Amino acid sequence: MKPKKKTIEILEKIEGYERGFFSGVFGYFDGKELDSAVMIRYIEQDNNSNLIYKSGGGITSDSDVLDEYNEMIDKVYIP
Repeated sequence: MKPKKKTIEILEKIEGYERGFFSGVFGYFDGKELDSAVMIRYIEQDNNSNLIYKSGGGITSDSDVLDEYNEMIDKVYIP
């Protein structure tokens, strides 16, 4: 099984909800200029007006596990 497919299967099993939007590029185009950014941290509002804080990141085969964990903690826990 390919790593991405297996990762998605694991996340679906442990998260217990449908992810919907997770990360990516978003922006505003006014007909002349594009203002865009990459979403790695954002707040999503569901149909019941609940707010869900989401944060993303990237792990590669060169990643250090402890460094990635500490970066995730820094991103997720808002002072």
